[in-house]
Amino acid sequence: MKKCMALRIVTILCSGILSFPQASHTAGRVVYADMVLYNGKVVTLNDHSFGTSPGTVAQALAIKDGKIWAVGGNAEVRDLAGPATKSIDLKGRTVLPTFIDTHEHPADWDPLNPYILKKVVPENYALQGFLEGPAAEQVKQFPDLLAGLVKKARPGQWIRIVFLYGKGYEHEGDAYEGPFNNVFGKQITKQQLDQIAPNNPVVLRTSFTGTFYNQKAIEEFKKVYPDFSKLFWSGNPDEKTGEGGLSYRQSEPDVMFKDRVDLWMEILKKGLSWSAGVGITTNGTLLHSFNTLKAYKMMEKRGEMDGRIAWGYGLNPLVTKEFFQYPYIVADLVMREGEGSDYMWYYGTGAAGSAGGSCTTFSAVNPEEAKKQANCRPSLAPGTVQGENLYTFARMGGRIMGYHQGGDIDVDNLMEIIERASGDAGLTPEEIRSRRHTWDHAILSPRQDQAERAKKLGMIVGNRFIDIWNTTPRYFRNYGERAVQFISPAKMLNEMGVMNTFEVDRSLAIGDVNAFWYLWLQLKRQSLDGKVYAPNMVMDRVQLLKTVSLWGAYYVLKEDVLGSLETGKLADFMVLDKDYLTAPVDEVPNIRIMMTLVGGKIVHLVPSLARELGLQPTGAQVELGSPAAKW
Repeated sequence: MKKCMALRIVTILCSGILSFPQASHTAGRVVYADMVLYNGKVVTLNDHSFGTSPGTVAQALAIKDGKIWAVGGNAEVRDLAGPATKSIDLKGRTVLPTFIDTHEHPADWDPLNPYILKKVVPENYALQGFLEGPAAEQVKQFPDLLAGLVKKARPGQWIRIVFLYGKGYEHEGDAYEGPFNNVFGKQITKQQLDQIAPNNPVVLRTSFTGTFYNQKAIEEFKKVYPDFSKLFWSGNPDEKTGEGGLSYRQSEPDVMFKDRVDLWMEILKKGLSWSAGVGITTNGTLLHSFNTLKAYKMMEKRGEMDGRIAWGYGLNPLVTKEFFQYPYIVADLVMREGEGSDYMWYYGTGAAGSAGGSCTTFSAVNPEEAKKQANCRPSLAPGTVQGENLYTFARMGGRIMGYHQGGDIDVDNLMEIIERASGDAGLTPEEIRSRRHTWDHAILSPRQDQAERAKKLGMIVGNRFIDIWNTTPRYFRNYGERAVQFISPAKMLNEMGVMNTFEVDRSLAIGDVNAFWYLWLQLKRQSLDGKVYAPNMVMDRVQLLKTVSLWGAYYVLKEDVLGSLETGKLADFMVLDKDYLTAPVDEVPNIRIMMTLVGGKIVHLVPSLARELGLQPTGAQVELGSPAAKW
């Protein structure tokens, strides 16, 4: 093989190199790579088919100006290194593109992270408490914990307590019908909070979506949002009972931290770094709070983001009917799509609030569930506010994205809305497909006929992998064996050629798991009860890798720069301690992410590899003392 040389204004063309950087000179000097990594197993994913090939597996890659400059053999890529190039010997370690979580709520979950909250929020501003163990034990421990915090607090100081689900989510069960579902308002009452903490605003959180307030907290909330009951798109707050539903999306950033947006920004900043340490560097999310939007924008302007945010407005269908009747506003939302930087960009609007229904055509085998389904009312049925909002938005050219679905009936309704609105707008089939409409969660959907229809419409489907873990037993009990094949059916979608993506939709920080635990759920199809459901839906691990990387890039409108390790794309990748492609299935959850780079910058580096490379360990997980700090 002819040895490559970094020559001035000469294109490097060598048989061993897969990508061809063009050497250049500035002020008469050769330009070299900023970083070269070699002696590795670099999985490029440059095969963009739905097949089982990972594409080229190379030995080395070079980075220049935050982008992949070359991928290929050791000798050729190393010849791109100059005197100032950082060269890293991977010693056989596997390199993968980082993952893209297309339906996430980092601003919801970062405040659940004990490591972050204990570090960032000073006790003189707010007092924090965290409970662990089964729900019954946490309820038992709660009064003493609250009383102790009240004793320490000055009058008017915020008190916040989080009920954690366990290191492996073992106490969650079904997030909607699990053991924590009957805690707020039943086992713990607003009257109890008011008695123990009459002079302090108190907010309680579960590790998913529940929120509970005492009267003092509600009074503080109403200073910012006077109408306490109508702001949110589901789980509307109830002032009498203290139930808060999803109102933590506003109560924490806009009320609790209204005087310290700097603290809120630091929480979110460390959250991005933490996410990079678990393998996820791009999060698609709807933003529901003005201070959350402000915090991310401040980070972006300062160049302080260790991850990427694709964002859209999260809007309440109950208060936005008139909003979607203003063509000027809708046109503005439509034209924003894709705007922004490579660290934060607008990827669509949660038109109508994105709360889909759970009505299904699957026949219930449980009489109680059958009765519930008989009374089920689809959220997108003709004449509903949400359905009309979606129609208006799609007819104006808007992209419907982030739409939650808990059943298949509203998937039918959604596609009918898209077809009707697109037809009325005079869009061609290609123009419809170019919109890349989506729906998320893939619970009892899509049926195979719906998948074919989605493919025709160019839709992308989000899979919430955790439903395999915590809700499959309920669906098996209520609908039988056939139905559980349609819980996060990524295998079927890949085989049918329908783009589908990866959703966590949980705080990864509350459990000692990283993103590979979620991949294991699709590779094993094992639930929290220890049983394997729908084994015919076990995925090929390369197709799964495309789901969590390649197809996610299409969902967030960044397939030209994200999703694979190819020349010109952003240098977002991770270095592993085990080979994902060959490790035994039950070892996949134990894969450790030793180093993560975002835009060519090392944002996560564990101590053992840092010592080997002569660098300083870095990243929120290391700095805050998570288990990764000991690796």
